[in-house]
Amino acid sequence: MANNKRKIRAGTSGVLSGNGMVKRYSADELENTFLYGLDVKSRVIHVYGEIDGDSHRKLLTGLSNLNTTGESPIVVMLNSEGGSILDGWGMYDAIRNSKAPVNIEVYGQALSMAAVILQAGQVRAISRGSTIMVHDGYKYEEGTPVRSSENWNEFMKKNRRRFYEIFSERTGKSVKYWEGKFTNDSLYDAERALEERIVDKIIEPSRHIPFTSLRRASI
Repeated sequence: MANNKRKIRAGTSGVLSGNGMVKRYSADELENTFLYGLDVKSRVIHVYGEIDGDSHRKLLTGLSNLNTTGESPIVVMLNSEGGSILDGWGMYDAIRNSKAPVNIEVYGQALSMAAVILQAGQVRAISRGSTIMVHDGYKYEEGTPVRSSENWNEFMKKNRRRFYEIFSERTGKSVKYWEGKFTNDSLYDAERALEERIVDKIIEPSRHIPFTSLRRASI
């Protein structure tokens, strides 16, 4: 591992951008990508996996870095099954408070708390094969003291209300409507998410892949 790290620090890497131009990344920029999911040149932050302290830290690091280097839009590429409500609210608020506008693109899934974070994006986009899921969340009480359980119940009640209000604000549908949708796991493919105004657009392929016959494709 040590030798590989020295090689990365000593070199650069070419990456094809959307317009076919090759970008060159320094060792520090590569390290940012590997450690924090941060592409400084393209102003992209990758948030993959569980919403927890680690993904929260990476997002805050990325936003802090990119907000000091310009005010052009930042893109958060999101693929998450959800996770911590507390870390999720921190991520939601950080996106909303960013000096540079933040657009969010879902590739894969935005479930549970990740679906709430998605609503913080100025422009919310989803790839055609991705899924969004909303619900009230899960609560585990085994071994929890009675008064602590009561406190958590009140806390979750306030959080649920905030979920409904955010979705109501972003979609134009009523708080009562979203309260009904959050009661059970409600799943949305790209088309349905667009219809419900959970997202603003569907991300289409940037290029057409031509059909290749089986005979030509055979080896």
